[in-house]
Amino acid sequence: MEPRSPAAPAVIEPVREPQGPLPKRVQFPEEDENRTRQPTAQHVDLAHARREAAELAALAVKIPSQVEELSQKTLPHDLIQQLRRIEELAKRLRKEISR
Repeated sequence: MEPRSPAAPAVIEPVREPQGPLPKRVQFPEEDENRTRQPTAQHVDLAHARREAAELAALAVKIPSQVEELSQKTLPHDLIQQLRRIEELAKRLRKEISR
């Protein structure tokens, strides 16, 4: 068996300066200076958002005690429904606020 010769070192080419004009920078919507980042208050129905936030908070307060019941091998009958309602309310609030 013949000994293998070491691999030839990789040739590194020098960095070349760009030729001609540089391409235009793509400006993404979040970088656009004309767009406002904050939603305007006129798009948010504050009364509706407050009602949904209050319902969301009331449901969230009940969850820890119901989760404790799981340790006693009992499933609260409406825990799954309440968790789904929490998801639904949170999703709607997020959409309404971020419009």
